[in-house]
Amino acid sequence: MDRNMGDNHLAMFIVDSNKAPRLTKYLREIKAPGWTAFLGEGTAKSGLLRTLGLADLRKEIIITISNSKTIESICQKVSEKFNFDKPNAGIAFTIALENVFGIRNYNLDTEKEEVEMTHKAIFTIVDNGKSRKVLQAAESAGSTGGTVIHARGSANENTKMLFNIPIQPEKEIVLNIARTENADSIVETIRRELDIDSPGAGIIFTVDTQETFGLL
Repeated sequence: MDRNMGDNHLAMFIVDSNKAPRLTKYLREIKAPGWTAFLGEGTAKSGLLRTLGLADLRKEIIITISNSKTIESICQKVSEKFNFDKPNAGIAFTIALENVFGIRNYNLDTEKEEVEMTHKAIFTIVDNGKSRKVLQAAESAGSTGGTVIHARGSANENTKMLFNIPIQPEKEIVLNIARTENADSIVETIRRELDIDSPGAGIIFTVDTQETFGLL
C-alpha cells in the first residue's frame, strides 16, 4: 500500500478563469508538483454587477499536493505574483491531509507542525439549482461570498429512469471560507435554511485551513 501519513498538504487556488492559464504556466515555472484544475462560479458582492446580471463569475479551481514547506512556498509565490493581497485578485488556502495515496517522488514530510487555525472551509453539497439558496443563507450569516463547483452524484435505487437509462442527479458544491469564530453560525444557518437534516437534502462538512491568501 502506497501511503504517506506525514505533513502532507493540499493547496487550492481560486481565480477568474482568464487567469488560470497564466497561473498553471507559473506553477510549471516554479516546478510545482502536478495539479488538477476544474471549473466553478464565483459570487460578486457588487450591487452594480448584480444589477447588470453579471454577479456570477466564471472561476477556475486549481489544486496541488505536497509537503507543507513546498505548499507554503508555492502559495507565497503565487500570491505575490498574482497580487492576491488586492481585492478580487484570487484566493488560496491550504488544508492538512491525513493520508495521501498515489503520490510519488514529491518529498512528502513525516513530521507535523502545529499551526493556528484562523479559517475554515465550508463545503455544502446540494442538488443542482440550490446553490443560490446556500449562498444566500451563508451571506445572511456573515459570509462574504462563495464558489460553486458543478458535480454529479452517484446513481442508486431511487435514480430516475429515462428510456431505461439511469439519470444521475446533478449536484452543486458550494465552498465558503469563513473565520473560525463565524463558521458554526454559517453552517447552522445553511443547515436550517436548506433543511439539510432531511433525507437527500444535502451534506455539509467543514475543514480547518492551515493558511489563507487573498482574504481581506
